[in-house]
Amino acid sequence: RENLFQEAEKAKDIGCELLYLDPGWEVCEGTTLWDKERLGEVEDFIKTIKKRYGLEVGFRTVGRVYRDEFPHQWYIQRSEREGKYTRPLKKDKAGHIIGVAPFWEPCTQCREWKEEKLRRILALCKAGMKFIMFDEFDWRGPCYNRKHGHPIPSTPEGHVRAIYWLIEEVHKRYPEILIEAHDPVWPWHTRYLPTYYRHGLPHAYEENWAFEFMWNPLEDLISGQAFILYYYNLAYAIPLYDHIPIEKDNDNCLAFWWIASTVRHLGIGGKKGLGSKEENEKRYQAYREAMRQYKELKEFYTRGEFYGIDEYTHVHTLPQRNQAVINVFNLTGQPIEKQREIILREIGLTNLTSLKGASYQRTNKGFIFNLEIPPLSPRLITVNI
Repeated sequence: RENLFQEAEKAKDIGCELLYLDPGWEVCEGTTLWDKERLGEVEDFIKTIKKRYGLEVGFRTVGRVYRDEFPHQWYIQRSEREGKYTRPLKKDKAGHIIGVAPFWEPCTQCREWKEEKLRRILALCKAGMKFIMFDEFDWRGPCYNRKHGHPIPSTPEGHVRAIYWLIEEVHKRYPEILIEAHDPVWPWHTRYLPTYYRHGLPHAYEENWAFEFMWNPLEDLISGQAFILYYYNLAYAIPLYDHIPIEKDNDNCLAFWWIASTVRHLGIGGKKGLGSKEENEKRYQAYREAMRQYKELKEFYTRGEFYGIDEYTHVHTLPQRNQAVINVFNLTGQPIEKQREIILREIGLTNLTSLKGASYQRTNKGFIFNLEIPPLSPRLITVNI
């Protein structure tokens, strides 16, 4: 509990709005049971975090479970022949069996499991949670148990419908809770479902997962892999959620501003981080300043219309205000000069009254900005602000 209070203090200091609890808050991961022995009553914890630090609280829930939690008839039956439940086998890269997985796998289409899982999630929602991540409900093969009520064998489609049933039942009762859902078949780097699956329907979840760009965001950006986020924004206005580890960025906050520009819901952590031996105070202070700027302009990033001038030049416009923010990036190890013409009507603006952050020349249709950008750095231009 005291450790979490220390993290909440950091979250408040850097400018966050919610304390997100990843693995560790449960009696055992996957049980969806708040650990009262270590953390006290969940209602008291949430109220304390709000009162002391001004933060809301959110949590992660998963499908698998890391202890033998449920009746065995609720678990996946791996063949048509009924028998004792066995956990999945672990294999090395060559395919050799090296042991047994440390988790148990409920069949997500088992009616009794779904009802119990929902009951446990709703108990946390009732206590005052404001954000839920649905993670690790990955499809790991069919079930043959005829008592579960699914086709034999069960299918990925049925699995998907079961997970979104959970999400939508939560939203029916607690529509104010923000929900991010990983793809429930392949949750991490790729997607099984269409990106737009169920969006726009009553009680649907709000956010997609940002393709696991949370472990090495700077490396992913420089390699070009994180350009996926740019192209996603050209296609969709469906919000993404991603977590940014401070220790995996640089002191220019290059990865921070790229993710801020392409992901509408940010998580931040790692003043020291999983891969570091000590806190990086210089980086932390750089992030504090980046967060200060971000929060001043937050509505552009969370509610604005995204326009891609090129992969390194992103525009976020609030047309009702006739205002925009332009993010420009240098992903090279050398200083660069950036010059681009911006046509006002193509970025949702009607006229130009002011521009800050770069020199510029007016044109008949808009303006040309001129900007010098240091190596591996972002730059920010504001229009009519």
